[in-house]
Amino acid sequence: MPTRNVLLGLTVAGVVLLSAPAARADEAEVHYRLALSHKRENRWEDSLHELLATVQLRPTHAAAHCTMGAVYRHQGQFGDAVRAFSRCAELQPQHAPAYAGLGAAYARMRDWEHAREALQRAAELDPRDAESRSNLGVVHGSMRHYDLAQAAYQAALALEPQNHTTMSNLAVAYRKQRMWPEAERIIKQALAICPNNATYHFNLGVIYRSWSKPDQAIPEYREALRLRPDMPEALYDLGLMLQQSGQNEEALRSLREYLRLHEARDPASARAVREAIQAIEAGH
Repeated sequence: MPTRNVLLGLTVAGVVLLSAPAARADEAEVHYRLALSHKRENRWEDSLHELLATVQLRPTHAAAHCTMGAVYRHQGQFGDAVRAFSRCAELQPQHAPAYAGLGAAYARMRDWEHAREALQRAAELDPRDAESRSNLGVVHGSMRHYDLAQAAYQAALALEPQNHTTMSNLAVAYRKQRMWPEAERIIKQALAICPNNATYHFNLGVIYRSWSKPDQAIPEYREALRLRPDMPEALYDLGLMLQQSGQNEEALRSLREYLRLHEARDPASARAVREAIQAIEAGH
């Protein structure tokens, strides 16, 4: 019996000594699972606390760095998100979500070139990643590379044909290239899926305005405002379209409503609106 007790004692001591790194790894996984649970429940600070504990115990925990990037991005801490996603990409260079998150974070920082590089890498690594292709379209559009934006959106829609957000973005890219029929067609597809989206009605109004079709633009602006009465761009554009169409009283109502709701937010646009109001009143 004494011998048995000694052997058990030695075995236990040996296990503790030999498995300390494994124990730390297990503890890291406990923190990581807690972090994921907090994230699912939108407890972002608690999730971040557990993720920091995870990477302190295991600095090479790539998934924790990637999840940390997502948490930082949700909280608007885009520089921290870039660092977290970059660390994940260093640890796992073939991990497409790290590049997808990195590109999205760079885009929020308006660092278009780095966003483009990261999103292209994400798309290369994951041929089924529609979101990165759609985000790449946004980046190309922000860089005024509308033909590349069009191609990226089309690639995204080939993977997710019913994604109405991507359809709307593609319509904008078509409009920027003065491809009016294509823009009208694709935004109407988006509206068929999501008919009560104020932004899509506004976008269709802009297409008609740019296409010199004010009689078709005005109803779309009105519908956008029915769905979202305080939509500043719709109030602004509707007022100008009504002025051009000679509907001065309604134009004044729309432009004055814009000033009432949004003058403090955009002084430059407010000055243009006041000038339009003065021109209408002077013409009465």
